[in-house]
Amino acid sequence: MVFKILSQTSRVLATLIGLALVGYIGYLVLAQYRTQLAVQDAALKQLTSDTSRRATALSYFFGEQKDGLHELGESREVSAYFENQALGMSLEYGLRASQIMIDELFLKKRSSKRLGGSPIFERIVFVEESGALLADTAHRSGATQGSWQRYLGSAKPTSRMTLELKGGEAKLVLSEPVSFKGRYAGEVVGWISAAQVYQYFIEASAETSRFPVALVFGQDYLNLPARLRTLLGPRELSLPPDIRPLVPYRLPPAPGETASLGHAILVPVQGTALSLITVVPGAEMFDARAPRRMLYTTGGIALFILFGMFYLQRMNTRTAVLQVHLAETTLREAAVDERNRLLASEIEERRQFEEALRESEARFRAMVGAVPVVIYEYRKSDRGEGFSFVGDKIYQLAGVAAEELTADTARFVELVHPEDRAGSLCTGDFTVDACGPFSREFRILRPDGETRWILATSLPQPGAAPGDLVWTGCLEDITDRKQADLALRESGQQLLDIINFLPDATLVIDKEGRVLAWNRAIEAMTGVKAHEIIGKGDFEYALPFYGERRPILIDLALNPACRDRKEYAVLHREADTTFGEAYTGSLPSRNGRAPFLSATASVLRDSQGEVIAAIECIRDSTERLWAEQLLRESEATLRTLMDNMPAGVWWYNGAGVVEYLNGRFAELFGYGMDELATVDEWYEKAYPDAEQRRFQRESRQALIAEARRSTGTVPPLETLVTCRDGNLRHVIVNTQLSQGRTLEILTDITEQEFIHNELLKVQKMESLGVLAGGIAHDFNNILTGIMGNISFAQMVLKEESEARLPLQAAEKASLRAAELAHQLLTFAKGGQPLKKVVSLRNLVAESVSLALRGTSVQARISLAMDLRHIEADAGQMNQAFNNIVINAVHAMSGGGTLAVSGENVLLEPGNRLSLPPGPYVKLQFQDDGCGIRQADLKNIFDPYFTTKSGGNGLGLASTLSIVRKHGGHIMVNSELGVGTSFDLFLPATEERAPEHEPLREAVRGEPAGGCVLVMDDEEMVRVLAAQILNYLGYQVTTCTDGAQAIAQYREAREQGAPFLAVIMDLTIPGGMGGKEAAQHILAYDPTARLVVSSGYSNDLALSDYTDFGFCGAVRKPYKVSELAETLAGLRPSA
Repeated sequence: MVFKILSQTSRVLATLIGLALVGYIGYLVLAQYRTQLAVQDAALKQLTSDTSRRATALSYFFGEQKDGLHELGESREVSAYFENQALGMSLEYGLRASQIMIDELFLKKRSSKRLGGSPIFERIVFVEESGALLADTAHRSGATQGSWQRYLGSAKPTSRMTLELKGGEAKLVLSEPVSFKGRYAGEVVGWISAAQVYQYFIEASAETSRFPVALVFGQDYLNLPARLRTLLGPRELSLPPDIRPLVPYRLPPAPGETASLGHAILVPVQGTALSLITVVPGAEMFDARAPRRMLYTTGGIALFILFGMFYLQRMNTRTAVLQVHLAETTLREAAVDERNRLLASEIEERRQFEEALRESEARFRAMVGAVPVVIYEYRKSDRGEGFSFVGDKIYQLAGVAAEELTADTARFVELVHPEDRAGSLCTGDFTVDACGPFSREFRILRPDGETRWILATSLPQPGAAPGDLVWTGCLEDITDRKQADLALRESGQQLLDIINFLPDATLVIDKEGRVLAWNRAIEAMTGVKAHEIIGKGDFEYALPFYGERRPILIDLALNPACRDRKEYAVLHREADTTFGEAYTGSLPSRNGRAPFLSATASVLRDSQGEVIAAIECIRDSTERLWAEQLLRESEATLRTLMDNMPAGVWWYNGAGVVEYLNGRFAELFGYGMDELATVDEWYEKAYPDAEQRRFQRESRQALIAEARRSTGTVPPLETLVTCRDGNLRHVIVNTQLSQGRTLEILTDITEQEFIHNELLKVQKMESLGVLAGGIAHDFNNILTGIMGNISFAQMVLKEESEARLPLQAAEKASLRAAELAHQLLTFAKGGQPLKKVVSLRNLVAESVSLALRGTSVQARISLAMDLRHIEADAGQMNQAFNNIVINAVHAMSGGGTLAVSGENVLLEPGNRLSLPPGPYVKLQFQDDGCGIRQADLKNIFDPYFTTKSGGNGLGLASTLSIVRKHGGHIMVNSELGVGTSFDLFLPATEERAPEHEPLREAVRGEPAGGCVLVMDDEEMVRVLAAQILNYLGYQVTTCTDGAQAIAQYREAREQGAPFLAVIMDLTIPGGMGGKEAAQHILAYDPTARLVVSSGYSNDLALSDYTDFGFCGAVRKPYKVSELAETLAGLRPSA
């Protein structure tokens, strides 16, 4: 009854448990379904976010590339090109340089923009508005104008992205419009490989996403990964028409299937025509029909559980009946089990013993197999000897099996190398020793022919039977050690050979100071052979160098405790290496100089890092030291030369930083290193005008760039530089490129230009000299006839004659004409002055007062009290001062003040006036008139240049000629509305002029006697001279040239009626002149009295007539009184 109740209770409990289990399973299925749906929604959102991030990266990437193309279009080089084009520059002059700079800029931009190690842009071009190709990084010239027209924008061009297919590969084409001054100028176009973009931004990050991603341009796929191509199949070549951005799209099922292909997410790339699409395969998605299948499955499982529970209840009832029968059977089997237990215990003990034995044998074999040697046991007894055991590793060592050796011991002897057998035929000779421990090294030949070195060691042990011996030993493979020893010996020998053939003197010592190596170089340096010193210690190696035993550099390396040694000029340590330099007196001197040695010593360590030796390399640095000293002296000399060069020198590096400028540079321009840190600062100061500065910088940079590209030279450049004080200097810039630096030599040619202009003036006046001199000579001859006749007429006329006044007027006009001729000669050839010491104070005062008489201009004369005298022609100086004063009077037509000042100055050698050094007098004539225009200022000394009506333009020209003929210099400065100043520099003399010159009474009509010979080529002059001289009481003979004069003089002297005087014309066209004829006459009669007469006032024969043998001089045109006075001084009574 109790059993029945228990059985029913168990059925109820089992049923309840089964129902509960079924309900719990259903709950888990529903929870799992909801969880899968939530996870799926979250995954789709995350996938959308990931794709958006990729699209954002692509958008930023393409935006950056568009900005880069826009920067190229707006670059300074492109603007400069269109600016030059607008100015009408030719291709050879300006546009070509701009094109070169644009090409370099585009190439630099393409090289700097890289993606994954490769340039982003495969090609960048600039297409002008006309369709012409301005710049191309690929340098392709095959494209025509029409082929580039399609890249130009519309009326309102904007940034564009298009797609091109080239050779089956997709290219993304970015276009950026370029404008110049508000006008469309063209397009900057760049090509980017779509495959490169896909590989870098999508494939490179594929490991972060397990879903395929494709790149889309418009509605077409650009790159389809293999997974996506397999999923979509060949039918899908473009996007579905109803897909929307950022909204999950359910792909339709493939033909013949009901399941969806998956979900797709489309994300556009902002600012471009590109999109990214990510596809989640259907196998990865949760199916909506899955809950029904799960419910059906759960119901089936629940029914199966219920059916099983009922079946188990029934089986439990049968089991209870069988358990009663089993209890009875158990009691009967208990006795049998006891007997079986005892038997099993005995069997288990035997099994455990055998197992322990097997384990022991296995451990032994494992130990034998684990050791790196071959273990063997060798037995010797009355029955024989041989191996009783050999380890399995013998096969690896000798190439034979262990069983083969234990079966045939003699086989081991056959393995021994023939050279190592030495007549031994017994295996025991190579494995055991009856007297004690055994050890032997020998070689074996493996069956495969390989030779191995073996070390055999063994220990004897007593055997089990009396008289038996057992040896336990091992065979060790020492081939590697032997080879290492051999390699070590060979390496040591190679090291010794290397040390021996080192070019530097080298020695090696051990820790005890014994010499281990002494190479050939040190033998040659010291004269000590290696065999004489190797192995020696006690500082033996120091004797050849210093003549005494003491530590040297190698000892300092071994013993760091040894600090600085006074013997070394240089000594320092870096880690294990010690460097030192010292003079040595024991070695032979070189060229009279004590040897100077440079040495490097270092310790040598073993594999454990312990110091075992030291090495020292010694080099004779005497020549290097001498060369360095010469180099320092050369550098000092070079710097001195650079600092004292007459030109400004500076250089700067590739970054534009100024590294040096000499003193002349600072002296010329007023800027030092502290003010010119960079080249840009120089351009700011040297060229204040922004346009000029830009032109100078760009032209200079273009020339330098062209020189670097063609490896040529930079042509010289002339330019005007603004100095610190505001003055302009004319300089020539010579540029040299060397080692990344730019050297510029700025030669100041301002003074040379000034001297050149002065030289041109001199040449211009000399070119007119011949013409003016000839005209003046002929004019003077004509005036001589006019003035002579007028003065002669005045002499013969009565005082009350009415003709006297007209004659005086005619004489005054003739004097003015003579003065004009004299001025013409003065500016043309300078009219050689008749110099004598004069007081400049008196001369200036007389000239200024006379010239200002009757004018409204007042004079203010301020001359130094100690003003030096000058040696000059008073008449010419008076003429020069008059010309300057007259110009001042004309400039101050309404009245004013003329300030005249004078001072003593001393000019140094190399002065800017190019005058010889010495004492000078500086005169300044300063007026406050209207001034002279700058355009006219450079021409005022030119002959016939005048701005005054009625002027002849000879005044200042003759003034310049007079000053130069007196060894002086004249300068002028003028400013409109302020006034003009003339500065004269005249050589001074220490001599003093007499206070009052003696006055000679003119001889007029005084009776005279004697014969006078007159030589002149002009008949009018000869006739006039004869009339005047006859009137004065002389007998006159005339002739036309020097040859006649010589003949007539000789004839008259031979007849006893010599001439009192000979008046000789200096220049006779086509005949012998006065100077040559005078030499002949004086050679014949040294007492001859000769008078020179000429219209060329510039000839030295007039100013220094005594040097040519003449006793007097008469300058044409002359008057009767002048001729009478000259002859009166030649009469014997005088």
